[in-house]
Amino acid sequence: IAAKILCPIPLMFPLILYLWQTFAEWSDEMSIFENGLAYRSRMGSASCLWDEIEDYSVAGRGSVVSAIKKDDGTWIHIAMEMQGVEENVRPHLRTVIKWTGPEE
Repeated sequence: IAAKILCPIPLMFPLILYLWQTFAEWSDEMSIFENGLAYRSRMGSASCLWDEIEDYSVAGRGSVVSAIKKDDGTWIHIAMEMQGVEENVRPHLRTVIKWTGPEE
């Protein structure tokens, strides 16, 4: 009887992990302003002006923005299902190529 109860637990672990990650991000909140954004999650809150964005990261097939890197090196990780990111944040993102001099 104990085997019937304990054997399925390792198989259910990926499902439990997926559900935990999905529901944990539900309380995340992003506010868009004229000059930047503010983001609040269970990990804390962060704000970023549009001209402070140095880089960004995308995830998934649709190339959804998953994180924004500020010019001070800190990353703001965005929930995967956050609405409004593509319409409100994507236009302010740009790829900056830093030139380090000629290669030798």
